[in-house]
Amino acid sequence: MARKKRKRASYRRIDLRERKAIEHALDRGTSCRSIARDLGRSASTIHDEVVRNRVVTRGPGKGDNVVGTDGSQAGGVRVCPKLLAWPFCCNGCRYRRYHCANRWRTEYLASRAQGFAEDDMTEPRRGVDMDRERFELAVSLIRGDLERGLSPQQIAEARAEQVGVSKSTIYLRPVKIVDKDLSDFSGSQWQLRLV
Repeated sequence: MARKKRKRASYRRIDLRERKAIEHALDRGTSCRSIARDLGRSASTIHDEVVRNRVVTRGPGKGDNVVGTDGSQAGGVRVCPKLLAWPFCCNGCRYRRYHCANRWRTEYLASRAQGFAEDDMTEPRRGVDMDRERFELAVSLIRGDLERGLSPQQIAEARAEQVGVSKSTIYLRPVKIVDKDLSDFSGSQWQLRLV
C-alpha cells in the first residue's frame, strides 16, 4: 500500500481573523492544542502567539505588553497562579470581570495583538539609516556591482564598510533601490519612498 505524501503547508503569518478566534477560544477556556487544531496551526505557534501578545489590563504597567511568563513584571504585586501556566492570561477565568482579588491582570486581546504584530513587521523598514550623500553613494555602488553581474551576497561582502547593507536587503529590494532616480526626492520624502 502506497503512503500518502503530506502536502507541506506554506508559512503564513497569523492574521486578525485567527487572532479573534484565539481570543474567543481563550474566553471559553479552550486548550492550546484544541485551538491549534481548529485553526490548522501547530500548538507551539498558538502558545507563542498568546505569550508574546498579552497585555497588562490591571496593575503596574497597565496597557503594556507582558514580558516573560514568570510574573516578574507585576512589581511585587501578588500574581495569580493561572498567569504562570496556560493560558498565561485572565481570558476564560470566571473571576475575570468581577470579584478578582488579584491586582495584576493580563489579557490576550486580538486587536492589540494585531497592532503589536504590525509594529514588529514595519519597525525594521522605517526609512534608511544614512544621510543622503552616503545613501546615494551606496546606491551607485550597488547599481554598478549589479550591472557587472555580481550577486547581492558578493556585493554585501565586498562592500560591507562602504554600503553597510546585508545581502537580504539587496535581494529584497534590488529594483526599488537600484532603479530609483534619486534626483527628484527632497528631504524626508526620499526615505519614505524607499520603504
